[in-house]
Amino acid sequence: MKKRWRLFSLLLLLMMVVGITSIANADESPVPAQVESSANQDEQDSSKATESSSDETDNNATDEAGEMEKVNDQNSKTAPEDSIADNKQTNDQNFPPVPDTSHTSPAVDPAPTQTVAWPTEFAIWTEGLREDGALDRNKYGFIINENHQIEEYADGSSKYLNFVILAHDEWTSSDKTQFYLVTKTGNSYSGQLLDSSRILVSKIEDYRRTSLWHVAVEMTGVDADTVQVCIFDDDVKYGFWKSNGVGDDKTYPYIISSPEIGWKDIEASTSTFSNKLLYAGVGGIVGVNGPKLQADKIASFDNAKLNDSLSATFSKQEVIGNQLLTSFRILTNPDNLLDTVIGLVPENDSVYGIPVRLTVEYPSNPVTVDFIYGGARSIKLALDTFAKEPIVTKDSLNPDYLDLVKDKLSPDLTYAWYYSNSTDPNHLTSVASQFSDIKNAKGKLGEDWMSIDAKSDFGKVISQTTASGNTIYLQMRIYYADGSLATLTNPIALQAEMALLEVPSVINFGTIQSGDVINGSNHPSVDSDQQLKVTIPASSKSTWQVTAQVPADGVFASLNAHLNIMGKDILPVPTILTRISSTGTTSYDLNSRLIFDSYNGHLAQSSYSETINWQLETETIPNVSQ
Repeated sequence: MKKRWRLFSLLLLLMMVVGITSIANADESPVPAQVESSANQDEQDSSKATESSSDETDNNATDEAGEMEKVNDQNSKTAPEDSIADNKQTNDQNFPPVPDTSHTSPAVDPAPTQTVAWPTEFAIWTEGLREDGALDRNKYGFIINENHQIEEYADGSSKYLNFVILAHDEWTSSDKTQFYLVTKTGNSYSGQLLDSSRILVSKIEDYRRTSLWHVAVEMTGVDADTVQVCIFDDDVKYGFWKSNGVGDDKTYPYIISSPEIGWKDIEASTSTFSNKLLYAGVGGIVGVNGPKLQADKIASFDNAKLNDSLSATFSKQEVIGNQLLTSFRILTNPDNLLDTVIGLVPENDSVYGIPVRLTVEYPSNPVTVDFIYGGARSIKLALDTFAKEPIVTKDSLNPDYLDLVKDKLSPDLTYAWYYSNSTDPNHLTSVASQFSDIKNAKGKLGEDWMSIDAKSDFGKVISQTTASGNTIYLQMRIYYADGSLATLTNPIALQAEMALLEVPSVINFGTIQSGDVINGSNHPSVDSDQQLKVTIPASSKSTWQVTAQVPADGVFASLNAHLNIMGKDILPVPTILTRISSTGTTSYDLNSRLIFDSYNGHLAQSSYSETINWQLETETIPNVSQ
């Protein structure tokens, strides 16, 4: 009986010691697994200190993986989305472009005798997890949240990928760390082991027995569409857990992997921009399947005026379907575009706005996105039509413009029209302040529309200015209810489209014998292929006519001769050669002939010339009174 009592005492003491040790290990261990019992925990800790190739270790690792699944399930229900920021001991800023080498440890050269089962295609990424609480576990892996992102930057001609991982707090003490790059171009995969000279590692922040580590990987010379960074470390003290392989099935043991990162083949999405329309003051998101840019200038426009007002800022980064997705917010400041005309005017009246190209400045491969900026198109004005019909500014705005602006900014907006001329184009003046007879020069957006009649004071200015070949510029500015500027259209040009008449400078009849003049004759022109060409602007709604006239006391009259063009004798009064009711360009053969009737006078000269008065004008319809 006495022996039994002693044995029971020893067993009780042993169980108490084991229990206390298990709880202490649960507080400090960085392993991402939850403690279910003190006995299981003790087995896991002891197995980590033994060779990982043993059956016992493999079984324990399987237990750890199962425990991690439970932890992750719990976290999805109870843990906050991102608790890293709440547990930081130091300033939570993005890592510097190039780590301070005084606090940097290069990765150890890969052991030549060690064989690693690297992924042969993109593996599921390993997401690191920082948990809060004494009994919770941290999971090694890549950290992507509002404070830390995968970034790309250039230092001279060298290109880098930056990222943050969660690992053992003495991870750089391991001599088994290896870096590997999985690449994909087209449908072909390949991979390469990365030399330690291309890796820089520095500690960002300590937790208990885990730390946040900043890693910079030099990517110079990598020519692949998409890449994935994989890190292997099976050091029994400082390395990764076997269950930190891709997924908990240990497909790639002791390896943590990044998401798929676009490199040479980065594509952009502009789904938040309606039909790729870009308006000042109305922002939108450009999404890419690539990293964040660590640079002062994220993007730029190919239009210098717009580029001065551009704001391109990082929005967020996330992983969807194993693919890294980064979004940038693009916004142009309308205040910076006031009194800016030249460089922002559409070249023709067929496009609402001006084409502009945005370039996201990736060092690996810049990404371009095409937009249409402004929402307004220029006005080509036929003065004959303007005399009959007013200019309606509603016709010059993109039909989607109002809906977009009101939806993005406010339904309660007002507008005011401004104008300038080609003498001082950038000096825009309020139409309402200069011309009181213009209706709706300002008003409520979407309800009122400015119209300009040719007989108004502003209409007369437009007619006179454009008829002389100069330009009137118009711009609509849109305001919030408090009077502050919300947005504005691109400036547009108001130009007169002129009908054009092209005729030969000379109609040459060559040498005519005096006898032919005296006796009478008929002579075609030397240039038999000469034509008359008429161009009527598309905005014209009139019928046009071409006339020709010769002087009553000219050479032809003195020689008893007459000129015939297009089958009609040209008289001392306007002779209608043709009428045109369609727009565009039309050509006519002149078929010029000089006809002499008998002449009994004296031929005093050896050469003769005559002036023809050509006219292209709208047809005048007589006003017949009853």
